[in-house]
Amino acid sequence: MKLFECQNCGQLLYFENTKCESCGLRLGYLPKQEVVTALEEADGFWRALATEGERYRFCANAGHDVCNWLVTAEDAEIFCAACRHNHTIPDLTNPENLVHWRRIEYAKRRLFYTLLRLRLPLATRSEDPNGLAFDFLSRAPDGKGDQAPIMTGHAGGLITLNVAEADAPERERQRKWMGEPYRTLLGHFRHEIAHYYWDRLVRVSPAIEEFRRLFGPVLDRTRVSRGRSRCALKRWPSRTPAYGDRRRRTGLSAVPRSFGPSGREDRHRYRGDRPTV
Repeated sequence: MKLFECQNCGQLLYFENTKCESCGLRLGYLPKQEVVTALEEADGFWRALATEGERYRFCANAGHDVCNWLVTAEDAEIFCAACRHNHTIPDLTNPENLVHWRRIEYAKRRLFYTLLRLRLPLATRSEDPNGLAFDFLSRAPDGKGDQAPIMTGHAGGLITLNVAEADAPERERQRKWMGEPYRTLLGHFRHEIAHYYWDRLVRVSPAIEEFRRLFGPVLDRTRVSRGRSRCALKRWPSRTPAYGDRRRRTGLSAVPRSFGPSGREDRHRYRGDRPTV
């Protein structure tokens, strides 16, 4: 993820920051301009120091402290470009769900940062019946009832994520059980979004025949391994992780670019904790 700079004082900023630790101004992210901006109040809205003329308000989910993205004051949509794709969020009467949802949204916004930079199509369910949507599901707090197991996956544009994946010990337990080298929330999003764009951009493309000549046929079959269903499309494992690997490289390459030709940021004096996802 690239680094940002406070337009008021020059302080180093990270993507998730909501307040400048140097000058104290509130911060928000402008997805269209791809910048974290310092803000000043203006007649019940916010004026962004990174732009001129526009007034903004925060995404409605900022009220839960899960989002720092901005929408224009005139926009009829109350949610930002990332949150408007949420179809189901966890039950927030359970305080633990709010903590987990916050971590999930941190990771999802990093996903959307990349999708928007790549100018990939992002239709909501209200715009397209098969548009991109997210279900963040959790089991009942008492663990009782006949609720079916929550499986992370993708189907018809709907990406489902088990909220328990936001709990680090549980995620580590799953990683060991699945024999994975690593397991992260952002990794889940990158994997499932690859399935979404395969269906939307590749499977229906005239280039699919050329793809098959190069990589062979895609066979729709699954196998069951160690009591769980696992994707076993022919040659699919080499493609979906490859998509995630490219997203990781895209994010990593943004860091040195943020430091400029000299590779140094001596003018910055960062005060505060670096966020983790």
